[in-house]
Amino acid sequence: SGYLRQLYQNELISNMDWYNEKAPTEQWQMQLESSMNPLNYMFASDIFVIANAIKRPIILYAPDSVVEFEERAENGAASTYLPTRHGPECCRNKRPITISWNSASLNHFVPIVPTKKEGLEFIRWEAPTTAFQASLGPGQTDRDYLHWNLAPVNP
Repeated sequence: SGYLRQLYQNELISNMDWYNEKAPTEQWQMQLESSMNPLNYMFASDIFVIANAIKRPIILYAPDSVVEFEERAENGAASTYLPTRHGPECCRNKRPITISWNSASLNHFVPIVPTKKEGLEFIRWEAPTTAFQASLGPGQTDRDYLHWNLAPVNP
């Protein structure tokens, strides 16, 4: 969406030095320029920027065999993106946003939304390996950012 793209651009422009320091191998300036065109695909590492912009972890479930990213995350298509620029305190009382690759024919991601229904239990999947681990603070792990024990959405 245009709003999310604008959040992304503002986050990256305002914090370019931090991204260059914490993830120096990324082509942040090129990605920023690419994001100016709404017809361009976003990169896997752009999810890391969006997680920081919205101050929530984003977990992407996707098999490498079906996702045709312009670039893959450090650990393949599936990764956990943490808002490490803000630290784990920004994630208190917030569930991670979980998305999954839908299909090559539809060529998009879909949200995974937990719901609470009588007789059904919430399924807890393991989070994929964290991308951009070098951005974690000293002694921090992904468990400092991921909080699963929050109430699910009532449909």
